[in-house]
Amino acid sequence: MKEHIYTIALTDALAEKCECPLCIIEKKLDSDTVDYYTGAAMMEPDVRCETNAKGFCPVHFRKMKENEKTLSVALVLQTRLKEIIPLLQPEEIKKKRLFAKEEKSCFDEKIKASFSGCAACERVAKKMADCVSNFVYLLSEEKDFKDEYLASKGLCMKHFIQVAELAKGEVKNEIILHQKKEMERIAADIDRFVLKFDYRNADMPWENAKDAPERAIFKLRGEYDGKF
Repeated sequence: MKEHIYTIALTDALAEKCECPLCIIEKKLDSDTVDYYTGAAMMEPDVRCETNAKGFCPVHFRKMKENEKTLSVALVLQTRLKEIIPLLQPEEIKKKRLFAKEEKSCFDEKIKASFSGCAACERVAKKMADCVSNFVYLLSEEKDFKDEYLASKGLCMKHFIQVAELAKGEVKNEIILHQKKEMERIAADIDRFVLKFDYRNADMPWENAKDAPERAIFKLRGEYDGKF
């Protein structure tokens, strides 16, 4: 398989032999995004306008704070607060007319819009959408990549659903069957984990079941962690 810029990250992640290579990529993108918004980009007018208008979710605010760039975070917060405070204006109370339709509150719409997104989440989601598209392209066009994927542990369900949505024809059926096989592997490990808590199975070997609950949660929901 010929390597291109857009394939390197995918082939490297697949080589990790983990439960979901796309989670490895998402974790890296998320870390890079936190660095981006706490780095030089925060001084760019268009970036600051975006963060002033959208802000960040609690998770990304925490990650930015933990990035040990306290001044950068404080500057972002300073202009974000200046965006929010002017919105907190009482509305003019209008006398309701008989049978008149209730008008939408301008205040409600503006304040909800200001807290309806996260600049970091949206940046990661956009980059991941491109990544998933490239992943499906490689599955469809590069036999070596598809063969390596079909010999892997599959994906977490979050990323599998995204990939399956774009896949077509025989490739789609192949990855569905592969995902089913890998989910059955996880289910078997969970079954063994449960059986081990029966005193009658005290001498039964754990095999791969000791961390089965953690891997099952990961497989079902996904997370930014490639340790499994």
